Amino acid sequence: MSLTVEESNFLRFYFLNLKYASNALRVYFDSVHPPAGLANDLAKSSATLRGLRFITKQQLHILYPSPASNVSSEDFDTTLMVCLLRNMAPHEIAPVTGWDKLPHPGDTSKGADLARIKWYRNKLAHDGEGKLSPADFSQYWGDLEYVVYTGHNKFQDHSQHTFI
Repeated sequence: MSLTVEESNFLRFYFLNLKYASNALRVYFDSVHPPAGLANDLAKSSATLRGLRFITKQQLHILYPSPASNVSSEDFDTTLMVCLLRNMAPHEIAPVTGWDKLPHPGDTSKGADLARIKWYRNKLAHDGEGKLSPADFSQYWGDLEYVVYTGHNKFQDHSQHTFI
C-alpha cells in the first residue's frame, strides 16, 4: 500500500504535532508549574478546575491521583496542558482572536502560540479524511515549526534538535 502525497503530509504533520509540539508545550508547562510543586499548584486550583464543565472525570483522575505526589505532566495531553495554563495561576493571556481560533500570523505572544498548538491539535483530531494538501501542509508546518523551534525559545526544548 502506498500513501498519497496528501496522506503523507497529514502523517508528517500529525507526528510534528504529537511528538514535538506536545513535548515543547510540556517543557513550557513544567517551567510554569515545576514538577516538584505541581501537586500543590493543582490543589490550589482544585475548585476552579473541578468547576470547569469540559473537564472530564478521567482528566480529574489524572490531575488528582492518589497519592497526589504521583501527578506528572507526562500524563497530560496537549488539550489538558493548555487548559491548565489557561485556568491555573498564573493565567496565560488569550490572544486577540481568543483561545479557540487560529491566531493572527503576526501574534507571537505565548497565548497565541498556545492557541496555535491547540488549534492544530484539534484540527488533526477532528479531521475525517487524514489528508493535507501541499499548500495547507506548508502553511501548517511553518506555523507550528515556528512555535516549536524558533518561537523566541518560549516552548523550545533545547535537548531536541532532530527534525522530521
